[in-house]
Amino acid sequence: MFVSPDGITQSQSLQNMILAQRKRFASAYSGSRHTGRFDQWLSIFVDKSGNIWLKDSRNLHVLVGDRWLDGGEAIKKAGAARPEVEYLAGVGDGSRVYLNDFNFKPEQKAAFFGEVKNGELHFTQAPHTCERTIFQTIVDRTGALWIPDVIGTCSSYSGKTSLRLTEKGVAEELQNKGWPYLVDEGGNLWLGDIWLQRPNRFNIYRQGMPPAALTIPSADKNTRLFSDKPHSVWAFTPIGLQHFVATADNPTTFVRKGVYSITGLKGFVQRVEYSPLGYVVVGTFSEKREYHLSLIRLPKE
Repeated sequence: MFVSPDGITQSQSLQNMILAQRKRFASAYSGSRHTGRFDQWLSIFVDKSGNIWLKDSRNLHVLVGDRWLDGGEAIKKAGAARPEVEYLAGVGDGSRVYLNDFNFKPEQKAAFFGEVKNGELHFTQAPHTCERTIFQTIVDRTGALWIPDVIGTCSSYSGKTSLRLTEKGVAEELQNKGWPYLVDEGGNLWLGDIWLQRPNRFNIYRQGMPPAALTIPSADKNTRLFSDKPHSVWAFTPIGLQHFVATADNPTTFVRKGVYSITGLKGFVQRVEYSPLGYVVVGTFSEKREYHLSLIRLPKE
């Protein structure tokens, strides 16, 4: 079911729905900063030429013109062991997408850059990662996608690395500086889960400058970061919502301005997002296997 100002449209399948409402979907999911990421089961991305990429569960299809092309068969021809993908996102200028299957077995793992050429699907090899923290989907101002990876193999590695992907491939690599957690509204890349360091340690990176270290009290691997405006970042942590602001003389040096306790949440925090209306949107999952959505207004300091 698709609800719009023109009314309700019903279709027997998501593909038929997208075809019927193509212009609306194209408008909603296009642009270099829109990766198309929904969650691990559903992803939609509209590339630079207006083709609509759809990952529904692990199945990949692409709407080219008025035809739905089977992406699964195309990636098998490109070398994938299975006609399935688990991750889809746009990269760079939006002319290509990045696909990954997260497979741990070296002989079966597959990752590709995908694009449409002359009405057909084309795939080339791309860096593979087994790290599912990529589901956070970190995109910088240019549309480049930052992904976590390891030095070694998925099951045995000697370090961690972060890769910056554009439509041209790997544009930058940061070794043992942390995995990507956030690109804030000022353009800084926040890196956490740093190799051989405590989980409350973070690096703040900006091109052309050395990373600046920051300790976030009580932060762990489940800490969620978001930015509401330039020079302002919030951390959702076990002790509450912590607010950090950049100093006047350095855009990568942050200090804590305040900490606020959060009460009334039901269950384990799975997702934290920021709304431009001034709210934090928190998704939780309870012991009763119930999903809850909470809205928390950001404090006015």
